[in-house]
Amino acid sequence: LKEKVEGIPYMRNRFEGAFAPDEAGTRYEIIEALAILFDIEKTGKKCEFTDVDKKYKENVELFFGADIIAGYPDGTFGGEKGITRAEFVKILYVMLKLEDAQSSDETFSDINGHWGEKYIKGFVKEGYISGYPDGTFKPDNNITRAEIVTIINRIIKAEAKDTLTANDVPDKHWAYEEIKKAALEN
Repeated sequence: LKEKVEGIPYMRNRFEGAFAPDEAGTRYEIIEALAILFDIEKTGKKCEFTDVDKKYKENVELFFGADIIAGYPDGTFGGEKGITRAEFVKILYVMLKLEDAQSSDETFSDINGHWGEKYIKGFVKEGYISGYPDGTFKPDNNITRAEIVTIINRIIKAEAKDTLTANDVPDKHWAYEEIKKAALEN
């Protein structure tokens, strides 16, 4: 983690004046936000993804070179695709070097045998994420932008800001305070 990240806004509004809290976070959005918050050593390792937008190439190569992200078997990165809850947890698990983390005793009805089970249980044990009231984790569901900032804020111990520039997040939204901590002005 970079020095003094608690008060740094790190996630852009999706559209002018709109955070889009309940929409899926994209792979591009995740690496952009994490690049703001984390020091990642440049390795010079180039990625050969066939679909990376120039705007995101530097960040994609940074995360790929550090073995934090991978593409798909067809040689694409899928930057505009939504990222699943399990994929997001794995990225942060790797970045936080939680390899030695104790596994949680928490069991969810839908993660047994899932490729992300180890990462999910380690992340739950650290207190960064939980499942749903129905006893599921929904590892293959896309993670929402509100869920993303809530988890990241727990990790970085984000501090509240006074204002929120997104006009699509009512103060009654479950993640209103978390979004205020994270939202960048466009």
